[in-house]
Amino acid sequence: METTYLFSQEAQANFKHTIKFENYYFQTNESEVAISKKNHQKVLLFGQVLHIQDTKLTLEDLVEKLNGSTDIDSLIEASKYLLGRFIIVAQFGHKLFVLPDATGSIPVNYYLEGKEVAASANLSLLRDVFNLEVSDQAIAIKKGALEQQHPMPNDLTMLQNVKNVLPNHYLDVTAKQTKRYFPIQKLPETSVDEVINQTSQIIGRILDEVMGKEKIAIPLTSGFDSRLILSFFKDYTEHIVAYTFAHENFDENTADIVVPKALSERFNFEYKVLSRKKLDEVQLNQAASDLAGMQNVRILENAYTLASSELNDRSFVPGDIIPLAKSNFGQNLPDSLASVSYLVTKSHNYSDESRASIKSWKDDLKAYLPSKNVSIYDLFFWENRWGRWFTNNAQNYDYFSNPLYIFNNRYLIELWLGVSRSERFKKAIHKGLIEKQWPELLEIPVNPDESRLSSITDNQWIYYFGSYLKHYIKGWRR
Repeated sequence: METTYLFSQEAQANFKHTIKFENYYFQTNESEVAISKKNHQKVLLFGQVLHIQDTKLTLEDLVEKLNGSTDIDSLIEASKYLLGRFIIVAQFGHKLFVLPDATGSIPVNYYLEGKEVAASANLSLLRDVFNLEVSDQAIAIKKGALEQQHPMPNDLTMLQNVKNVLPNHYLDVTAKQTKRYFPIQKLPETSVDEVINQTSQIIGRILDEVMGKEKIAIPLTSGFDSRLILSFFKDYTEHIVAYTFAHENFDENTADIVVPKALSERFNFEYKVLSRKKLDEVQLNQAASDLAGMQNVRILENAYTLASSELNDRSFVPGDIIPLAKSNFGQNLPDSLASVSYLVTKSHNYSDESRASIKSWKDDLKAYLPSKNVSIYDLFFWENRWGRWFTNNAQNYDYFSNPLYIFNNRYLIELWLGVSRSERFKKAIHKGLIEKQWPELLEIPVNPDESRLSSITDNQWIYYFGSYLKHYIKGWRR
């Protein structure tokens, strides 16, 4: 998906669409934008979106529905039922807001300098329009990263005076600041059975709509996440192609090839093994410039491999959002152990600046977490792993390919979070959905190469102390 847009106080040339809000302009070259005006309010919806209750609603229908809101809080509530990649710009009287989707998959990177406010998904666009420099803080954090492709922590970006609107936040343009809106109220508990039934129904409706318009490819490994995704496509086996990227250390006995092949033969769907293609130096340098230093070579080469294969006319369904449903991050550890030091081990960064940024994020939560029934581990995964790692991956995938995020919906995410981490950690949602939708998939082993290892890593205390040990060993090796 092409996500280029610019929200600024001065209209720029070379954009096909320009929409005015108070003293601001929203500009894009994409046709996937709709606007609704009513009395003293105006709402713009940009992106690829479906309503989880009525998938036949058009973009124009959806923005009219959103414009039934009377303030930012009711707009947020209405947006919970939108699935896909989008941003919303809303004007209520003289108040102006920018709201990203559930995970911020179309980034809202915002520039604040004096009276100037601007936002874009593209850091390179902000850099070029406002002549911005890479910040010293970003340089220090990059130097401290375990791998240079890791994104910035918290709300930081590579550019000076530019920050990112994290999930669960919106940009209050009038007040020139971001504001948190979740968790404000206590999250209700939900039974596993209810989550399974609702998730199956919602994704079923989405696929009924999508499969009539899109050609789909599904990444498939020996793991649980890809098996769960496959289970939603039982009625579409004639229309999908599954694939696995063959890494250099793979051979014919590697489980990530043996298991998908066995699944495809057993259940009669097409399957391909794709040898990963490398990008040359010229391509990498161009991507680094276009992505303003946030290139991820592994993701770019995955996308390039897809674009160079016979699957280049297909959208693919990543599993980036699914892991929260099995509480893979923090497992069932008590929140009292979610210290800044522990969260730093999950950042893969060794700089003081990164640690300070993570501490700032955690300090912000103190006023929100008590009695809200939401774990620090879940919020860190949502706002830092999804909000920064996943969205950075999405932009890198967009560079060559077309990812389709069928789980990017706030209603679903809050539904999953309503199940205790102890239940999610047992993979109760994953197993329950597969058993409901395509139980035969579980007759073929999941992660057979990791059966002994998983019995160790599934011990939350080994996982906890192992996170520290792994972090310090890798830091020492640097």
